[in-house]
Amino acid sequence: MSCKGAKYIIKEIIINSDTGLQGPQGIPGIQGPPGTIPNTYPADQVTVTNSGYNFAQEIFDFLLYVNPVISGFSGGPTQYELGRLLTSLSFTWSLNKDVISQTLVGPAEMTPVVLTAGQRAVTVILANLSADSTFTLTVDDGQNQVQSNFNISFVNRNYFGDAIIPGAIDDTFVKSLQSILKANRSHNYTIDAVGLQYNWYCHPSRYGTPTFYANGFEGGWSLITTLVGFTNDFGYSEDYSIWRSDNPDIGPGVNAQVS
Repeated sequence: MSCKGAKYIIKEIIINSDTGLQGPQGIPGIQGPPGTIPNTYPADQVTVTNSGYNFAQEIFDFLLYVNPVISGFSGGPTQYELGRLLTSLSFTWSLNKDVISQTLVGPAEMTPVVLTAGQRAVTVILANLSADSTFTLTVDDGQNQVQSNFNISFVNRNYFGDAIIPGAIDDTFVKSLQSILKANRSHNYTIDAVGLQYNWYCHPSRYGTPTFYANGFEGGWSLITTLVGFTNDFGYSEDYSIWRSDNPDIGPGVNAQVS
């Protein structure tokens, strides 16, 4: 039954033998929406019981850790001609991950530089560097350090090519030939000497006595002279041995090997 104007609807009457008639019960309250469980929890907020670790992120960092790797650390050419003075070098490199610090050190002629953690290129100032040198890049990710070296050396040129016998075998004549920076006397090249042209090969005398091959056959060159105090374009002087083929017109297209 219902009572007009009453706040509640009487749904049930309970008769108690001890207390008699009881009043009506109210309608149950409305249930709230169900609670939700987050889709994700930050790993650095999930505690763990593993020995040596407090949070899950620490375990993930350990399992997924990758050592830093330096790639392509370069400062340009690795060889320069003796007598040349270097006043700067530009370096570039790449890393496989972010790091917290980087350092670059070199010879005494290098002005110290400060690198930021995100830097991947730098130009260093050199005070007339003229000797073999090593530049070392070190990176640190907070757990490990790795290094990469860039080496440069200063060497002579070997001169070679085809030419008629000149009026004077001097610095000018030698420099008119082709050349290559070499730290030893060995070289392979093509002979195209025709007519009255001979093939010439000139190298620092301290490189020793070479052996010549033409299309695989040994011999056919003789030491013509030693050019004392040959001076290159940078003012560096050294004695050079001047070799010439025994015969002219031994080209074209002959493969020469000097060892």
